[in-house]
Amino acid sequence: MTAVAVADGTDSGSARARIRTIAAYVGACVWGGLVAGLLIGGVGGRLAMFVLRLTSSDTVVGLESDDGFTIGQFSSDTFFLIILAGAVGVAGSLLYGLVRVWIPSRYRAVAFGTLGAFVGGSAIVHEEGIDFFLLEPRALAIAMFVAIPLLGAVALSLVMEKMLTRADERSIGWLWLVAPLPALVLTGPLGIALVVALAIGLALEPKVPLVRWWQSEPVAWLGRAALLFWASAGAVALFNDIRGIAAL
Repeated sequence: MTAVAVADGTDSGSARARIRTIAAYVGACVWGGLVAGLLIGGVGGRLAMFVLRLTSSDTVVGLESDDGFTIGQFSSDTFFLIILAGAVGVAGSLLYGLVRVWIPSRYRAVAFGTLGAFVGGSAIVHEEGIDFFLLEPRALAIAMFVAIPLLGAVALSLVMEKMLTRADERSIGWLWLVAPLPALVLTGPLGIALVVALAIGLALEPKVPLVRWWQSEPVAWLGRAALLFWASAGAVALFNDIRGIAAL
């Protein structure tokens, strides 16, 4: 039995094998989220703030950013930020694990990257506060903090798809896939709810074809429409904030 086959509702197998496959599928999600969140969101976010500290006036050093972190200082708060970014990445990858079947495989990274750029960018970029008022150049600040969720979403998609492929080819050990599962506690209620939804769907598949229903054409088209609406709403909010920042 393969991780992709079960996730796509094309195999049944023994209960033990299904449990292992569910764990492997969720593990691939977590790996993708950790790579994207810790490296791109966490480390990349701190590097972006460091660059903006160098390109901005010295008056910003020591000020508290809109996220509650002191600009120009590396402290224990920095590690908290990186861990938080990892948790956000895992939650995002679990969402990706649920919706990936609605998107043709060749377009998954691009589609989820676009969603990340607009939705994630609109959550980070805002005209209130000091981050996009005092940090300069503003265009660079906006570009970097839209690029981070975009690249993070692309990375988690590519990592997860690669790990699922390697699992199917038996070129990666099962224990390696499930090793990061304890990191799920970092995601809080949202991540746990997504895990439960995914696990229930895969576990009930032999008797109740929830997975096949989830990837059926009517549901898939509704799901694509919902993702498109979400991305569009994020794009509108992002462009409104950019316009507001430009007018400051």
